[in-house]
Formats: sequence, C-alpha cells, structure tokens
Amino acid sequence: MNLDISSAPEVARLARVPASAPPYGNLGRGGMGMTPGRMAGLLRAALAEPERWWYLVRFDPVEPVDLRLDAAHGCELWLTSTPPGHRGAPHAGGTGCEVLTVVSGELAERTITADGAATRSLRPGRIRVRGEGDLHEVINPGGGYAVSLCAHAAPAPKV
Repeated sequence: MNLDISSAPEVARLARVPASAPPYGNLGRGGMGMTPGRMAGLLRAALAEPERWWYLVRFDPVEPVDLRLDAAHGCELWLTSTPPGHRGAPHAGGTGCEVLTVVSGELAERTITADGAATRSLRPGRIRVRGEGDLHEVINPGGGYAVSLCAHAAPAPKV
C-alpha cells in the first residue's frame, strides 16, 4: 500500500529520513537517531504529563521566558511562555525549534520565502514541524500569554 502524504507537508517531514543516514544504528546528530518524528513523540509525551513541567512556567511582560527541560539523549526540549503581542526576530529553520506544539494561548508562525510571506495559526495540541532553511518568526497575536513546548536535535558532542 502506498500512502499519499503529499497534501500534508508536516506528515511528509515526519516520515522523511535524511538521505545521509545509515539504515540502522546511529542516525546522525545526537547519536540516537533524533528525527523530527522522534522529537514529535517526545513533545506528545511531555504534553501528556503537564504535572512534570507546568509549575515551571514563568511570565515576563516584555520577552519570552525559555526553560530547558530534560529530554532524551540527542534532543533539547524547551518550555516557553510568550507575552501578548510579542513578535520574535525572523531566523532560519534549523537554528531554533524544529518541532513545536502550543500548550495554551495563541501563536502564529510567519514564514518568509522567495515567493513571499505567509502566516499560519498554530493550534494548541497540534504538532508543527518546521521546514529546513525557511526564514520564519513566531508571533503571539493574542491578548494573553502563550505557552509552548518545542524540541530540536542537540548538537553532537565535540570529540
């Protein structure tokens, strides 16, 4: 059976394995095969256990508050609270969160490409996989704080 995932870019990114990765064993950065799919699984697990991290949420009226949480080897997991109206600085994919989920509040992602810019609402509980190399920024368009969890592959240890 062939599954057509062309209409769901997030699913396609979750299913993709880097071409340079060997078929078994160490799949690259982080030593444990930290793919977008594994990071999405870690986010879902963390989302299912808010009692382990919710008490750590802090609010700042001027800028986002980031707190690193424990995660699997090869992955960094971050808890972020974003104040109302905050607009992050545009940055390229791969330098920030690779996988994101909104826990509460409203967030939007503005992606900027050679073809123009597009803004997409990020819904609570949905997993968002970011494209590689896309210039994007996260915006809180709402009147309240937004809380999110994000994950990205940890850099390989220097030998």
